[in-house]
Amino acid sequence: MTHPAIIRSSIHTIRKFWTAREIAVRWLALVFTLSLIALPGCDDPSPPDSVSVQDMFPGESWALPMENMGPLQGSPGITARDCGSCHTEHYREWSQSTHAHALSDLQFQSELSKPSSPQWLCLNCHIPVGNQRKEIVRSVESGDLLKPIAEPNPHFDPQMREEGVTCATCHLRNQDGKTVVIGPLGTGRAPHPVVVNRKALQNRCLDCHNVNYKVSSSLVCFFNTGNELAGSDLSHKACSDCHMPETQRQIVKLSGDYPSRLSHLHYFIGGGIPKEFSLLESQLKGGYRSGLGLKLLNHSWNPETKRFRFTVQMSNLDTGHYLPTGDPERFIRISLRIYSGGPPVEKTYRLGQHWQWEPEARQIQDNRLKSGEVRVWQESVKLSRKPSRIHLEAVHIRLSEKNATYMESTAQRVPEPYRSKVAELKKHYPVERVIHREDILVPFSEFSSNKEE
Repeated sequence: MTHPAIIRSSIHTIRKFWTAREIAVRWLALVFTLSLIALPGCDDPSPPDSVSVQDMFPGESWALPMENMGPLQGSPGITARDCGSCHTEHYREWSQSTHAHALSDLQFQSELSKPSSPQWLCLNCHIPVGNQRKEIVRSVESGDLLKPIAEPNPHFDPQMREEGVTCATCHLRNQDGKTVVIGPLGTGRAPHPVVVNRKALQNRCLDCHNVNYKVSSSLVCFFNTGNELAGSDLSHKACSDCHMPETQRQIVKLSGDYPSRLSHLHYFIGGGIPKEFSLLESQLKGGYRSGLGLKLLNHSWNPETKRFRFTVQMSNLDTGHYLPTGDPERFIRISLRIYSGGPPVEKTYRLGQHWQWEPEARQIQDNRLKSGEVRVWQESVKLSRKPSRIHLEAVHIRLSEKNATYMESTAQRVPEPYRSKVAELKKHYPVERVIHREDILVPFSEFSSNKEE
């Protein structure tokens, strides 16, 4: 074959090769495009926009759970039960605390089941350690909190999950590639590494008890206790000064010479209303006392006008936060019942917040007692006869009758094992506690010549 013929033959072969290749490429592209159209939900093949949780809530510790914790040298594990193998009294106290029941709290489980609830975000305070989370959420689709992008967590510990706010929440941290215990003192005798940092322990409370953030138009976290303390005359105090009273005892219960020293009780007493009826007794063991001062200053009845006048003093003299504090739904109902022969006449005063939740959440009233505040409630009422007895009472209410009834009616959306209990919430869940009760007997002679001014 001559050279021109060889060249022409080669060009023809190349043309056939590239034509076939071009057809194959185009065919594959067509098949790929058709497959995308055929698949449901794939109209737009591009991945959804993801927004980092940290970008949405910059600097907020509650935006993400804590890091996963590795093994703790010198300890059988990092669960509360593991800690309790040496710190037996601390473990016993904690197990009766609100912290230990932060996940099993029936009110929380009911709130968590709402369609508008970003569960993953709420859980960052109620089960805050990474190991307690089956999945970790670090970003959401298009900034929508109800569309979390969940990552499987290989370090998930289902037993630790049930411990709620567990020991590791406050006392474990990752440092230089290993897990260490954050302690207030440190003696050098512990089998595990201890980093002494009392301030870190004291400030840890604020990561969840000072969340004041509008998450969405109808969802607001308003736990403003830390800011209330910071603005009071008691701002030099730490939460633990009142809520974890000190006691003299051994830190560990092991054989050996372990001296007795000052230690904090770990009942974490708050408003005095536990998560279960069986835990009422532990509130007193943990040092519960009401921060509300209540006193009937004076009273009078005018036989001519048939009017009874009274003055009640309310005070918040020894707490650094408002009364009540915490959950916006909490309030204190103060009642004065006057007995004068027939059915008692009752007058009430409500201390608390009022919120509008729909269509947009906003606080519309707040008459709580500020730290150090003394307030007078004065009122009069018509009575046909002279009173013989006055009953003064204050009740701390965590959950109103209306909200409790609503939770029972929507129990079907709550997962087991909590559903059956939420369906009969008032049988299982303490919703209030009497914090002051006083009877004042009125001698007959006291009103015989008393005139209303």
